Amino acid sequence: MVGVLLTSHGELCKQLMESSAMIAGTAMQMRAVPLEKGENPEAYKERVRAALLELDTGAGVIVLVDVLGGTPYNTVGFLSRTADIQIITGMNLPMVLSLTLERDESSEICDLVEQVSAGARDGIKVLCRKNKEE
Repeated sequence: MVGVLLTSHGELCKQLMESSAMIAGTAMQMRAVPLEKGENPEAYKERVRAALLELDTGAGVIVLVDVLGGTPYNTVGFLSRTADIQIITGMNLPMVLSLTLERDESSEICDLVEQVSAGARDGIKVLCRKNKEE
């Protein structure tokens, strides 16, 4: 099965995983590795590397990252040179839910990446109410 790693500045990744579990149940082969305040980047890289090794059972790992260009992103970008991972930035709850509900043993990593990123784009809606005085 394709593994899933959630990474973020602070506890966001853990909270998204917990919120997803409230809605859809506990996800298999999914971990959260938050960058702790003041954590040494090398120590963080080793924690992420260990999680990737644990999660990759041969089908690769999808890594969801909170923001492009931050330490979690740069860390997984560096590790992607030697690991079978696909990285998606802009992590949100619909992405985590999609990977919890729609991923199974037969899922292909590239199909999941496309599905999750398309769902995230399609899920963004702006609900704007016009000023009643106009």
